[in-house]
Amino acid sequence: MNDLIELFLQVAKIDALSGKEKSISEFIKSFLNKYNYKIVEDNSAKFSNSNSGNLICRVGDGGDFVLTAHMDTARPTADLKPKIKNDRIVSSGDTVLGVDNRAGVAALLYVLRKISEDRTKIKDFTVAFTTCEETTRFFH
Repeated sequence: MNDLIELFLQVAKIDALSGKEKSISEFIKSFLNKYNYKIVEDNSAKFSNSNSGNLICRVGDGGDFVLTAHMDTARPTADLKPKIKNDRIVSSGDTVLGVDNRAGVAALLYVLRKISEDRTKIKDFTVAFTTCEETTRFFH
């Protein structure tokens, strides 16, 4: 199976609704620490009432652009049963797939891993994993 698909299937199963992103946040920090990235968690949780802040990872000096993905899902994914069907990943039909935005999280983690493993020379940039995108609670 493709490494990116395996990573997506792994992160899609992590249940993290808006305001409860700690589980995916901890996964991201652990994953990126394996590849020697420095991750900073900001103090946005005090404004959003989340149990995690946003995660910021600077590649090189941080560069002049940011790639982002939000860590929360709109519906629970705790009992997710994804299936690979022909050329796509689908849910079992009785759960959501959590593709919004676990596809973005998986893609960014995969890119960061590949840059580290392959020692790819790239333009510096920043990656941000944000909280509470699926709600209107932020800064209320």
